[in-house]
Parts: sequence; structure tokens; C-alpha cells
Amino acid sequence: MNDLTEQLDQIIEQLLTLAPALLQENLRDLIRRKSLGSLWLDLMSQTAQVWNVPPRSARTVGAALRFFFLAANWLDDVIDREVAEAELPAVVNGSAALLALAQTALLELEQPLPVMRLLNETWLLAAAGEQLDLAGPGLDFTAESGPDQQGQALSEADYLEQARLKTGLPLAATCIAIALQAQQVPLTPDERTSLHEFGLNFGLVAQIHNDLAALRSEASAKSDLAALKPSLPLIFLRDKIPADEYSHSLEAARQGDVVARRHLAGLLDSSGAFGYAQVVAELHSQQAADALGTTERGRLLARSLGLADPDEDEPT
Repeated sequence: MNDLTEQLDQIIEQLLTLAPALLQENLRDLIRRKSLGSLWLDLMSQTAQVWNVPPRSARTVGAALRFFFLAANWLDDVIDREVAEAELPAVVNGSAALLALAQTALLELEQPLPVMRLLNETWLLAAAGEQLDLAGPGLDFTAESGPDQQGQALSEADYLEQARLKTGLPLAATCIAIALQAQQVPLTPDERTSLHEFGLNFGLVAQIHNDLAALRSEASAKSDLAALKPSLPLIFLRDKIPADEYSHSLEAARQGDVVARRHLAGLLDSSGAFGYAQVVAELHSQQAADALGTTERGRLLARSLGLADPDEDEPT
């Protein structure tokens, strides 16, 4: 599975030929502009190795996941207003086609229904996470709301729930979808629960690390910093400094001023926001490892992902 990226590219290209010719150029463009990411590839390949999944089945599920999550990522960009207005029709139309191709890929499996059911449930829950983003409170202290209404602002619990739904569940689904293809020793209910809990926590860690990278001053070109999306460090900072200073700092950073962004990064550092977010990430990283530690194959996966000591003794 070391050449999984190349193998996925090949099967994805084959599947693209099943789409009408009028769609293919747009779909290739959407695929080209967003990579799968090393985290997803590692989870796919390591899970396939631990559960001894036949290479063809792993590639087929991997291609379906690629289409599935690519569509989700593009629609997330649309919701976050990160897609140019002129591109919106092509992105939305292409995302719908990518979902259809994901289902088409899964039909190549001997037993596609369990994975289809899993991915459809994951899509619905991820959409619920997006709805929290759309309908929920934000980070700003506006003149109209005032400090006396701070309780309506996004809480840490709200943020963690969104991260679980939008990032954790897809990571869990990735592992479970691959492990469901094990033939010699099928995925057990305990292992499925273990992978689910692992994914929820590991996805949260990935989201926090992404937030930290986006908010540091050297990441000034990142769209997350420009938009200042709700994140754990910003929520922490909001409760540590006066409301007017917080609102002014965010608004100045949104304008793209490099000095203002560095100032905000300095506030996040000096207030302990960066440190606190890192502690929360480490806590959930340990919970992810603990979840995998409840089953034998889970422990093997934890070692292969670097979440457990390879020389650690097996529990008796």
C-alpha cells in the first residue's frame, strides 16, 4: 500500500471516464485543486494493512472516500464563502457529480451497502455540523450585543462538537469503511466502536492543529486567518481580554494588515490561548490512542500511526 496515492489516481481517472464528457473537465479541475492529504492516506493504508484488506477493495473504497470528502470540502468552502461568486455554479454542480461517482465506485464492492450506509450517515452528520456553523453564534463582540450578552457567543463545547461532526466523524468513517473490507477476520463490533471513538478524537486533534497553524503570524496568507473562523484559541482569548480589545483585534486582523495579524498572534501566545489549545489537542490525542488500545488490531493501528510505543507490552 506504499504507492496508494498513485493507485488511487489511476482508479479515480478510470471512474471519471464514467461521467458525461461535459462534466469531466470540471471534475478534474476540482480534484486537481484539492489534495487528499497525508493524514487520510496514512489512515487508509495503515488500516488496510492491519485488517489485511485486499488491495483492490482498499483502492475502491479509497477512491469512493476521495470523491466523497472532496465534495464535502468544496461545499464547505462554498458555505464559508471561500469560493469566488463566478465559480459557485461549477463547484456546486461538480460536488453533486462527485457524490454520484463515490456511490458508483462503491457499487464495485461485493457488499457495498454497509459502506454506503456508513458514508450516508457520515454525510448527514457532517451536514449537521455545517448547520451548527450556519445557525450558531459567532466570535464577535458587537456594539449591538455588548459584553452583557457574551453568553450567546460560541462556547468551547460548541466548537468541539462542530469539530467532531465535521472532521472527527469523517476520519472515523475512513477507518471503518476500509476495515469493513477485511475478509479473513471481519471487523468486530468492539473494533468498530474503537475506530469510531478513535476517529472522533483524532479528528478533533487534526482540527485544533489546523487552527493553530492558521492563526500563527507566519500563516498570514491562510484564508482561515483572513476569515478568522471560530477556533479554540480565539474562543479562549475572547474570555481573557476586554470585549472591546478583542473585537478591535479581530477586525484589524481581518483587514489583512500584517502588523495587526502579528499583534493578534502575540495576544494568543501571551494569553495562553495557543498553549491551552495544544493541551486540549494532547488530551484528545491520548483519548484517541486509548480508544485503539481496547482491541488487539486497534493497538497495532496505534503503533503504526505513532500513537503508541512500538515496544510497549501487550496488556494481560
